[in-house]
Amino acid sequence: SGSSEKQATQKPSVEGLHAIVVSDRDGVPVIKVANDNAPEHALRPGFLSTFALATDQGSKLGLSKNKSIICYYNTYQVVQFNRLPLVVSFIASSNANTVRVHRWYLALSSKCVLFTRSTTLQNSKPHTCTSYFCAPRMHFTWHMSECSPSSCAKNSQ
Repeated sequence: SGSSEKQATQKPSVEGLHAIVVSDRDGVPVIKVANDNAPEHALRPGFLSTFALATDQGSKLGLSKNKSIICYYNTYQVVQFNRLPLVVSFIASSNANTVRVHRWYLALSSKCVLFTRSTTLQNSKPHTCTSYFCAPRMHFTWHMSECSPSSCAKNSQ
């Protein structure tokens, strides 16, 4: 039973994971964590925004709301998850374990809450501010500058 307890508390890891990007549906990054191996073009809004278009088209097939899209390329893979109005993108090497990427996402999303908060700018134009909040089962506090997917995963129990 000690082995199963260890597995339950062990944080998931993905060898070959290069970046995690939380972006809006236009591909504009809200939070980005990347290492030097992340392909630069895969971190750009033009690339990241294709998920929203593809998921909209996939939903029109009548099979219900699309949850994720996996794209394999020669040297890397992109696994994107639908949390509209946000998209969570994992960019990894092509030989990274895709199932582990999915498990990492599930662990991350169980520890963190994606939410949208609306405010008004001084010029009275409405503005929607989106943030990532990483404090499980606590009262909502504004943590945008203090929290990222990697720090959430490191600090979670």
